[in-house]
Amino acid sequence: MKIAIMGAGALGGYFGGRLSVAGVDVTLIARGAHLRAIQTDGLYIDSPNGDVHLTGIAATDDPATVGTVDYVLVFVKNYDLDAALIQARPMIGADTCIATFQNGISAPTVAAGIYGDDRVLGGAAWIPGYIEAPGRIKHTDTKDTLSFGALSPAGKTFEQPLFDALTLAGTHPRIEPDIEAALWSKFVLLAATSAVTTLTRLTIGEINDHEKTKALMRRAIEEASAVALAVCPSLPPDLADQQFAYYEHIDGQVRASMCTDLLNGKRLELDWFSGEILRQAEKHKLATPVHEVALAALWPYRDGPLAP
Repeated sequence: MKIAIMGAGALGGYFGGRLSVAGVDVTLIARGAHLRAIQTDGLYIDSPNGDVHLTGIAATDDPATVGTVDYVLVFVKNYDLDAALIQARPMIGADTCIATFQNGISAPTVAAGIYGDDRVLGGAAWIPGYIEAPGRIKHTDTKDTLSFGALSPAGKTFEQPLFDALTLAGTHPRIEPDIEAALWSKFVLLAATSAVTTLTRLTIGEINDHEKTKALMRRAIEEASAVALAVCPSLPPDLADQQFAYYEHIDGQVRASMCTDLLNGKRLELDWFSGEILRQAEKHKLATPVHEVALAALWPYRDGPLAP
């Protein structure tokens, strides 16, 4: 099996590294200092599931040099997705599968619009980690799950081979029979925590220390859950209660990645989070005031810091 990782940052680099250790032919598509460090010194993974130092893993910023692969696993941010899918075209043959692992719910539709439903797997990553330094990935928990599912019956032929490869690599993949419901279930909590932690610049623990701010989080979850149920009625009717219960067990030191991006002066995936909630709410005539405020208040920062 031959796999290319588009966007081999913290998450893509972790799974690419694990697959490579298991003997899969992996190429990392990366850029900048992170790519140069991998090419010079190899890829380091610091993880409670076992540390890794890969000195021979292939890494490039030019997909045209890779050749046709069996799977392209896409881990770029949403705002880079369209460009990455086009850039990946030289690696995509008649039988290549494209698996998207962006936060949110729109990426599988975007990929299918370019390559067709039958060769796309929608997916979600359940793994905490970050780039500690160029070429060095810090994995902070034992959790390392990629969940994914086909968009069409024909696409199901791609599920088991990827599942088997990720299992062989020592990770914990999951095939989702209803990928739309799975993505929306994760997105409810993602959209809410992204909105509230980024608005407040607080950790989950700091939010929970204040009754009114924690109540704001609850309302953000309820709004997103109402939208999710309108879009995907197969979700459980007590979705908001389930997601809030899950939220209450999140490590108190955690901020949503969008909050971290704001604090680090990076672009925000705002339009794919609260922006997506608003677009879907409008279609279904639902009110989502918390997400409306989040979108409006954070909009000036969506492309990075304001110019001085």
